[in-house]
Amino acid sequence: MNQHFLQSEAWEKFQTDLKRKVVRKHTNYGDFFGIVERGRFNSRLYIPYGPQIQSPDNLIKLLEIIKQSAKQQKVDFIRIEPLGNIDITILKKAGYRKAKDVQPSHTIINTLADDETIQSLTSQTVRRMWRKNLKAGVTFQVSYDPQDVEIFIDMIHDVAKRTGMTPHSDTYFRQMAASLFSDKHAGIFYAIYENKPVASILFFSNGETIYYGHAGSYSEYRKLSPATALGLEMLRYAHQTGHTFFDFYGIAPEDAPKTNPWYGFTQFKKSFGGQPIEFPGTWELPLRPVTYHLYHLYQKIYQTIRHHS
Repeated sequence: MNQHFLQSEAWEKFQTDLKRKVVRKHTNYGDFFGIVERGRFNSRLYIPYGPQIQSPDNLIKLLEIIKQSAKQQKVDFIRIEPLGNIDITILKKAGYRKAKDVQPSHTIINTLADDETIQSLTSQTVRRMWRKNLKAGVTFQVSYDPQDVEIFIDMIHDVAKRTGMTPHSDTYFRQMAASLFSDKHAGIFYAIYENKPVASILFFSNGETIYYGHAGSYSEYRKLSPATALGLEMLRYAHQTGHTFFDFYGIAPEDAPKTNPWYGFTQFKKSFGGQPIEFPGTWELPLRPVTYHLYHLYQKIYQTIRHHS
């Protein structure tokens, strides 16, 4: 697979359109894209799902280049999520420490084949729900019109009400559509029942891989389960449009208990028959140790208060 979508120039454009400061370096040892994030109590260079490492021999040199870039930005620490051929011992020797994951460190990736194979790899429940939706007259539509992101936004509000989750702001999703939809780097795939959109997926694409970015549906149609049928149709669409992989973008770890908030969603994603993948996860390098430790102390206190409130 090529670099992750969050390392793409398309994602960089989106971040720039959000008025965020970005850094991109092309070197003989590898490339990386980072976002300079400044909060109330800290600042950091964040490299989402990167850098992509081709050779362990290059890792030491690339980490030094990243460190120098971060120092130029005068940040408190570096946060990376390396992919590729990673030697964790090199990260540790360079001063990096394992941190709480920002992006998921586990996912499921489907290698796309012909339509018959795609269907055969899904569970019986997925195929049954897909046929049920087709019989009920559910149809499926893809859109790269930025205005149609409103379909997804309305659904994610419904999801937030019933689950208590806090989604990104409407402004964030609208800017995402404005930045990415017209060049087909992102789009919305949705199910229609009785002339009304009832489930949707906001997806990303780098030409090789389609990523299951965000999803929403209306609770009143849960018995019909259009989101399940939509997932299978999305796999078919990805193959029909020449993609090689479909990344479901995040699941709970294999040993996660049923109490894990991602447990149900993980079972849903596993039902489409992909291959579980584990990444090294999020790692951080303090550049200003006192500020770094104070930041994490604040985070612990904040989470404790939030948990007991």
